[in-house]
Amino acid sequence: MTHPPTSSLEARAPAPSPSDPPHRSQLTEGNDVVCEMTVDMHPRTVHVTQGLTALTARLANLRLTCTALATAGVPHFLVPGLQDLASAVGVREEHRGSAIKALDALLAEHPGYISTVIPRPRSATQPSPGNHKASWARHGAADVLLLT
Repeated sequence: MTHPPTSSLEARAPAPSPSDPPHRSQLTEGNDVVCEMTVDMHPRTVHVTQGLTALTARLANLRLTCTALATAGVPHFLVPGLQDLASAVGVREEHRGSAIKALDALLAEHPGYISTVIPRPRSATQPSPGNHKASWARHGAADVLLLT
């Protein structure tokens, strides 16, 4: 998934030119470069896209999420979000299991992270890699998840 810059380091990261040899941790995904960076003192897989704005990242994330749910046949709807720079998509409780499977598949294809929003964690936690089964075991029962 395409992400808005989460730190000044990520926002300044230059996209390599086509003549530069790719770093071993870089994968290209369209015009994106997917690489490993340290963000807030934690290693993260990030997408670096030239010209990315918070609004275009929000739209790209919304499209990826809705497409994944629609492809899996999961009825979904937009709901008011908790953040200005994030969209919120809802599913009915009876479709929860199918939605989790669809989002798991999405994050396996497009690296991203999941966090529990509601219920609010007792202490600050770092987002978990969305392509790890342990992350879904930890966060999958939450009422509200944040995908980044």
